[in-house]
Formats: sequence, structure tokens, C-alpha cells
Amino acid sequence: MLDRFKQGGAVLCGMLGRHLEVDTQLRSISERLGSTKQQTDSAAKGTADLLSNATGERKVVQSALDTILTFQETVALSMSRALFASGKATLASESVTRFEGVASLLVKNATREQEAIAEVEGQKKSTDEMFEHIKKQLIARLSETQLNASNPTADNCNKVLSGALHKPWEHVFDLALRINESALQETNTTLGQLEAQVKLLGSDLAAINNSVSDITAAMSSAVQVRETAKTAAANAVADVLRSLMKDMCASSSELSELQKKNNELKGTADALKNKVSVESRRAEAAWKRDSFVSEVPQDVEDSFTHASKSVAVLAKHLQRVDAQYFRAVSELEKGLTKSDESDAKSYDVLANFVRGINSNLPAVSCSSVCNDDHIDEVVASLLQRPDAILKNVSFVVSLGELAAKVEGRVAAAREQMRKVASSADDAQAAVEEAIRRARNTAAGRRCTPLHRQLLNILKHIW
Repeated sequence: MLDRFKQGGAVLCGMLGRHLEVDTQLRSISERLGSTKQQTDSAAKGTADLLSNATGERKVVQSALDTILTFQETVALSMSRALFASGKATLASESVTRFEGVASLLVKNATREQEAIAEVEGQKKSTDEMFEHIKKQLIARLSETQLNASNPTADNCNKVLSGALHKPWEHVFDLALRINESALQETNTTLGQLEAQVKLLGSDLAAINNSVSDITAAMSSAVQVRETAKTAAANAVADVLRSLMKDMCASSSELSELQKKNNELKGTADALKNKVSVESRRAEAAWKRDSFVSEVPQDVEDSFTHASKSVAVLAKHLQRVDAQYFRAVSELEKGLTKSDESDAKSYDVLANFVRGINSNLPAVSCSSVCNDDHIDEVVASLLQRPDAILKNVSFVVSLGELAAKVEGRVAAAREQMRKVASSADDAQAAVEEAIRRARNTAAGRRCTPLHRQLLNILKHIW
């Protein structure tokens, strides 16, 4: 009976120690559970915000790309569309789609971990209930064996047990009879289950913590994908902007050169007009002086009339070139169209660029405003705010529309200049032909008539 009491008491004291160890573990798990729940909730909110941001960024990026593509398809420009169809636009579209996909997956993962936390909380609650049940059972077993201690630890229990074993054998025999071995075994089994459950809770929390850490790391990576998408999209738009600016400069430079040639040809036209007037008057005066007939021969008069009309046609073509030039200047003076959503800083940068072209139009090809380095600097300054570029592509479209108008005027002026060149050649030839015909006619008229020559000969003979 002594051994029975000794063994039962040892088991009971051992369970008391194990129970206290479980208590410590549960307190630690409670702290970890609170911290992990907070981290999980934070991750869930972060992923939800990330997904919302991803959806918004995808719309902004895709809208910017679509706007530029639509603009290029509807506005006729000589600029190469291959620039915008390059890998930058593709990378931007793919990256922003991938960003949204990653964000969506992270939301699902965070939601799953929240569900896992809720499950752990439920398990923790049942574990706490089991812990309290075992505590009551241990108190009952201690009471049965009179091993109660003011501070129920395993060491104190063993001390009380050791003291009880040194009491009279009748007392020990009575205590041994009090031990409920089946209840003791049941409590021991339940305690083992509790220990296993606590261990599982710890493992589950560790797994959740690892998952939350992975989610947090993935969120950082996703942000990098977002930045890659925004940078690629902004660079794609910037390529178009840079091309538009160079296109504006090229068109303005050609326009200036065309107008310079036009002004030179105006001098030619004036000279031809003056020449027709002078030569026609000279022919008329000579004809009156050397002939009994006051009127100039019809063929000579017709040739000067044709020359005058040719010069007038040339002047008309020159006026049409002027009209295209001044219409282009008017477009440049109007500048960019500013929409309500236009970013003021971005708009001002490009508006100043257009004003610079207009104010330096006569020598725009030599102006710093169209220098490649200056254009790159302007684009680089806009790229410092990629969000502004993507959310305000309207100013790029506005510049493109202006570039298309100016280029259209240049094309019309260029075509008109071809007509001017042809007309100038025709006018020059007509004037020269009129002068030649007038001089030839005058020379023929100055020859001595045959009957006068015969009279002169007879006069010498007589």
C-alpha cells in the first residue's frame, strides 16, 4: 500500500508540474496569438489596400496607353508609331496586370490566414476549457490524497508527499485507499491530450506567422512590380511626347524655310511684274516711234498679256503659301488646349515649349528650344512625376493635335511651293518669250523696205 501511495502521489505531483508548464505555454500562446492576429489583420488590410491600388493603377496605366494609341490611330502624323508600339508599352501593360493579379492572390492568402487565426482562437478557447477542467481534476485528486499545498507546484507537492510517507503506516494506508486510480489515469490521459493540443497551437501559430511574413515580403515585391509598370508606362508616353516635340520642331523649321523661300520668290515675282510693265511700255513706245501704226502687233500684245497673267498666277500661289504659314502661326499662338483635369505644372512646361517655338519661328532650327538636349531635359523633368504624366496624358494629346495641325499646314505649304516653283518657271519663260517676240518684231520693222533700197540705188546711178 505504501508503494501504491508513493506511485500515485508521484504521478499526481508530476501531472501538477506538467499542468503548470502547460499554463506557462498557454500564456505565451495567448500573447503570440494576439500579436499574430494583429499582424494578420494588418496584412489583410494591407493586401486589400494594395488590391485597390492595383486596380486603380491598372486603370490609370491602361487608360493612358489606350488614350495615346487611340490618338495615334486617329491623328495623321509623320512620327513613327513603332516608338509607342515598343516593349515599354507592352511591359507596362503586362506589369500592371501582373501587379493586380499578385495583389488579388495576396488578398486571398491574407483572408485564408485570418480564417486560420479564427480557427486557432476557437481551438485556444477549447484548450483553455480543457485546462480548467484538468485543473479541477488535479485539485480533486490532491484533496483526495491530502497532498494539498499552499503553493501547488510540483516541488511543493513532492515535499508534502515525502512528509506524508514518513507518517504512521495507518495514516499512509488510509491515504492509499483514497487514491482514485481510474480518475487519476483519466486525468493523466486528458493532460497528455492537452499538451498535444498546446503543441499543435504553437505549430499553427508559427505557420501563420511564416505565411504572414511571406505575404508582407510579397507585398513589397508587388510594389516593385507596380513601380516597374508605372515607369514603363510613363517612359512609353514620354517616348511619344519626345517624338511629338521633335516633330513640332521639324515642322516649324520646314515651315520657316518654306516661308523664307516664298519671300525670296515674292521678290522674283515683283521683278518679273516690273519687267513685263517696263518691256511692254518700251515696245509700245518703239513701235509708235518707228511706225505709222500706233498699235503694237497683236502677237506681241498677246505675249505680254500672257506674261502678265503668268506672273499674276505666281503671285496667287505665293499668297496661298503665305496663308498656310500664317494659319500655322495662328495655331502656334493659340497654343495647347488645356482640359479641366490637366496638371498645371505639366501643362506649363509644354506650353512654354510651344511658345518658345513660336517666338523663335524665323530661326527655329538654330534655336535652343529645339535642341535635342533641351527636349530631353523637358521630358526628363516631366518624368520626375510619372503619376502626373499617366493621369494627365491629355496634354500629350493636345500637343499631338497641335503638331498634326502644324504638320498639315506645312504639307499644304510644301505642295503649294511645288506649284510656286512650276509657276515661277512658267512666268519666267512667258516674260522672256514676250520680250524676245517684241524685240524680234521691232528688229524686223527697222529693216529698209525694198522699194526704198531700189530708189537709193537708182539715185546713185543717175
